[in-house]
Amino acid sequence: MSLDAIFGAINLVAMVGWIALLAGPLMPHLSQRIAALACPAILALVYVALLVSGLVGDPPSATTGSSPGFTTLDGVAAIFTTRQAVLTGWAHYLAFDLLVGAWEAREARRRGIAHWKLMPCLGLTFVTGPLGFLVFLALRTAHRSNRREIDAF
Repeated sequence: MSLDAIFGAINLVAMVGWIALLAGPLMPHLSQRIAALACPAILALVYVALLVSGLVGDPPSATTGSSPGFTTLDGVAAIFTTRQAVLTGWAHYLAFDLLVGAWEAREARRRGIAHWKLMPCLGLTFVTGPLGFLVFLALRTAHRSNRREIDAF
């Protein structure tokens, strides 16, 4: 299977997971099974396959003048000098952003946060993972503060 085909397939898998999260109120348990288990597991399997096949293939050529590694920015840049390495990293992002989104959905449901309030957080987590996570934490904190004010009356 070509790298372009794998890219298309993992994007589709991730999209199924995000759609399941958006449809969460209609099918909360199935939504979590899809978005927090099935889709991330598929993405993780693809990630591992790409990682292993990249390790046994030709090493990436370092255009940064540094050897591949995690201790310097140039070393990290050297890791991502092949299309397969970039695709491996993309599979990693897709899996973990989806897991964060699934956690946000579970946490929102557990705390009684309305799904319509969660949806912008999910959108941001999908596009800019850490920003969406921070916005969700702010929403959760605001919801907790509002609950305390209501309980005080």
